[in-house]
Amino acid sequence: MNAYKELYQDRLTEAPLKIKAKTKTGRSNHLGWVFFTKHLHHKPKSVRTYQSLYVAAKEYDYFTPNSFYHSASREQCTLRWINAVSIDFDVKDEKGKIVTLPELLEKIETAGLPSPTLVVRTPSGGYHIHWYLKEPRRCDRKNKLINHYKRVIGVMIEEIGADQQANGPERYFRVPNSKNCPIVYQSTDRVDFDELCDWYSIEVDRRNEESFRGAIRPGFNLFTHPAVQKILQGVDKGNRDNACYTLALAYKSIGLDEVETEEKLQEWNKKNMPALNGVQVLKKVKSAFKPGSPLGASAKFITLLSGIQFAYQVWEPKKERTERKYSHYEEWEEDVLAHIRYRGGVISGSQRLFAEEIKSSVNPKQTISYSTFKKVIQRLIDSNKIDKTVIGRGRGSVTTITILEEANALETAAVASQVLNEKDLSNNGLNSNTPIDEVAGGEALHLSGLEDKKETIHTNLTITSSSFAPAPKNVPDRFISALWNRGFKDGRFVFGAWGKVQLAFKLFNIPFRAISCNRDYMQLIIDAVGITVASKGSIELGTYHGQDAFYKYLYGTIKGLLGNYRQTELEKFSTKIEHISLYELEVLIADLYQKLESCKLTDRDIYEEQLHEADLEMSARKRRDAVKGLHVFSYLKEYLESE
Repeated sequence: MNAYKELYQDRLTEAPLKIKAKTKTGRSNHLGWVFFTKHLHHKPKSVRTYQSLYVAAKEYDYFTPNSFYHSASREQCTLRWINAVSIDFDVKDEKGKIVTLPELLEKIETAGLPSPTLVVRTPSGGYHIHWYLKEPRRCDRKNKLINHYKRVIGVMIEEIGADQQANGPERYFRVPNSKNCPIVYQSTDRVDFDELCDWYSIEVDRRNEESFRGAIRPGFNLFTHPAVQKILQGVDKGNRDNACYTLALAYKSIGLDEVETEEKLQEWNKKNMPALNGVQVLKKVKSAFKPGSPLGASAKFITLLSGIQFAYQVWEPKKERTERKYSHYEEWEEDVLAHIRYRGGVISGSQRLFAEEIKSSVNPKQTISYSTFKKVIQRLIDSNKIDKTVIGRGRGSVTTITILEEANALETAAVASQVLNEKDLSNNGLNSNTPIDEVAGGEALHLSGLEDKKETIHTNLTITSSSFAPAPKNVPDRFISALWNRGFKDGRFVFGAWGKVQLAFKLFNIPFRAISCNRDYMQLIIDAVGITVASKGSIELGTYHGQDAFYKYLYGTIKGLLGNYRQTELEKFSTKIEHISLYELEVLIADLYQKLESCKLTDRDIYEEQLHEADLEMSARKRRDAVKGLHVFSYLKEYLESE
């Protein structure tokens, strides 16, 4: 029974709460329902206490590792908690060979996946593999987490050679028991879901680089392939839904619209034994054409439905990193390099500790996994960006990583300093009025080595030229200049200050990539730096209050200025719509709806507020027109009665 405790933890209660306890604690929104059943098509039993779970585990054969918020519905849309990642491995692999437990564990390790938490042998001789999550993930209403879960599991299944149709967080798995479903492997290891997502991203990139699959090109018609031709001949009862959706995506990829696709599939449906209901075909077509659906059919499902090997790739534009939750390893390279620069260009110690320190520049709560860190380091070594030396072996070894490009940083900075000194002061060289870098991030000026003297601050902190570190390249030049002119010349301080700027903008759901590209935002940040220096001092003024006080005040100042800026913009918008015609207001509302459908908005929240204001104005005008119409009607009625 410990396996259940480790899986569900505090998301089940020990026993039903009494009425008095319910009154005190209120409704619990962190609990979830677990389903049991004797057979996949029998009526299930739902439980939410360990007391009921232990009884059900003795009477039933199947259970759901993940839990639901509704006791009567085991559907993806009712999932509340994803507690584990689970895979069904048949007794034989894809080549028909019976796989033993050691061979299964070797397959998992070879694929680069972490060790599972629990492995249960099924009556047929297969295995149910479970990875318990360190932190259970709460499902969202838009099913974004569920969809990504299925993508990750799909690739895991392919790498291990498991059952490809057993992919879904709502699925049943065998109840572990000593009779016919014994636990054959158990450990205390738990996996971070982000680590699996990193593995998935790396694996997808590797496939894109190394596989033979080519992109669909203009003129290529996948309907000429034998695998697709076989599906077009009709499928049996168990594959009709998947085949219909797959063909709908295929027709979409070659340019057919929704109406044409439905006509094609209604004709195809007549070949199925038995045929689907016409409404079901329509639903599959609408699902294939809805926003956010895949651009083309899945090669995996075409192979699965036809039994004929099929491979191709539908290439779609790569999203900006701020629009993706899980980072690809090219982007992790930037974070690793930024971290090493922050530490002065050289780090020394344990690689595992390095991995724990490195954060994603998009999501500060996300750290790089150790396996991803090792691969990123090797890529950086291969591209001659870093040098790595290891002294000792095992856990007692010491690793030193040095950025090779930093060897030229002092020379570059010295030349830049000489050029600045030669310029006339009227040019106002490196200052806060430097033109904005239109590229997000920009190239930072290397600051190390520019000072030959020591500067002593009243906080007893002594900074030497050797202690300076260059600012990371993802910090805008204008922000570096604003701090440089006020005596903050250490790149580590600049990097920390820029992190506070990003956190302030994150509160308003503004993507980081948009900050340095927006002239108003950058001016607001420069103003915040000036206000902060005026209150908390600077190194040159000699009234410096310390790094922590400076960071906190800068963070609060930016929040206040940004909030005032948005309020001012909204007030201007409200004033504007009061003086435009009804037709112009309708066009404006339509334009706002169109912008909100785009994924590249700088500040989505303010557009939503503007749309709300515009809708209120439209409603007010309609009410005024209705009142005017009522007055006119009353006047005409009185006039006719008087006649």
